[in-house]
Amino acid sequence: MTDDDGKYYNAWITRMDNIPRRLLCTWHVLKNWNIQGKRKLKDYQLKKNMKSDMKKILTATSTETFLKNKEEYFQKLEEKTRK
Repeated sequence: MTDDDGKYYNAWITRMDNIPRRLLCTWHVLKNWNIQGKRKLKDYQLKKNMKSDMKKILTATSTETFLKNKEEYFQKLEEKTRK
């Protein structure tokens, strides 16, 4: 797991033989979500609901729950932003 700074990831793949999956900590995901959410979602209630849904994705404890929450999140986001 790394933070959002590419230099740590790049250093890892330069020195190690394997290329890991790039995982971000929950804090960085939510921080970036807040930045992008402010820019892209103007409706306060929608922003609040989508952030809550994102937290559900991040705290899912099973693959099935994660995938279900993720699919519902993107469907809802598409529906709400198409209007």
